[in-house]
Amino acid sequence: MAPTAAGYDVNPGTAPDALLDLPWGLAAGLTAAVTVVAVLASLLAQRTVSRADPEEVLRDTR
Repeated sequence: MAPTAAGYDVNPGTAPDALLDLPWGLAAGLTAAVTVVAVLASLLAQRTVSRADPEEVLRDTR
């Protein structure tokens, strides 16, 4: 018993494609954007830490 009428499928000999098709361009763009943001954040953190005065960092100001 077929789930649909016999003449419904245009090409019954061919299996259907995947229902979800990943947009590879978007996935690559998002990966690149996340990588750039991570690198810039790490560079900013490194710059901030390297410019800090160790005496000020170690002093308990509370």
